[in-house]
Amino acid sequence: MATALITGSARRLGKYFALMFAEAGYNIALHCNSSVEEAEETAKDIRVNYGVKCELFSQDLNKAALLPHLVESVLDTFPDLNVLVNNASVFGQGTLMQTDEALFDLQMGVNLKAPFFLTKAFAKVVKNGSVCNILDTYISTNVYQHTAYLMAKKALAGFTGTAARELGPNIRVNGVAPGLILPSNEEEVELFRVISKKLPLQNIGQPEDVAKAVLFLTESSYITGQVIHVDGGRHLL
Repeated sequence: MATALITGSARRLGKYFALMFAEAGYNIALHCNSSVEEAEETAKDIRVNYGVKCELFSQDLNKAALLPHLVESVLDTFPDLNVLVNNASVFGQGTLMQTDEALFDLQMGVNLKAPFFLTKAFAKVVKNGSVCNILDTYISTNVYQHTAYLMAKKALAGFTGTAARELGPNIRVNGVAPGLILPSNEEEVELFRVISKKLPLQNIGQPEDVAKAVLFLTESSYITGQVIHVDGGRHLL
């Protein structure tokens, strides 16, 4: 057996990652912060429908000093831990001129610092494994309405390559950059429809499209340091 630690896997994309890895036969270390009820529902779904083990691990990822303990706790429960998916993210809107120190620190803390130190902790205790960082297709642009968020994601993309080089051959590190996936509300659904018509593939993506890419990179033993855009071609525009 093998175990995947997926951060922020109670809901939205993280939930789809957990379900797809469970379907592929992985035990799931399901991380959440405040979405405990949703995490319990996801864990129940996994245990009932996929017949693998699934345990919850709650941790505020903005507390970097505690991140090694999260990995150690997972390893105590699942000695076969060999996959880390850095999915948990916070999305903060604000241009450079609108961003204060608190917003900046939150975006950098969860979106960059947490994956950095989780990967470090993971690589210290896992002899052979795979890390996948969840990015954003906007890393190929200079959109400024979400300056701190995008800075963190661009830095995480850069970290993906440098970590892949340092941690090989034992640990492979890759990234997936989603595009139009999982609109949050009806207004965003309509916005996605409008934008999608301008894409090469002219449609909105599904969460399963992203999950398949993450699983593919996890199980492709000769790929490291790569970023796959799952965005209908949006990064080409």
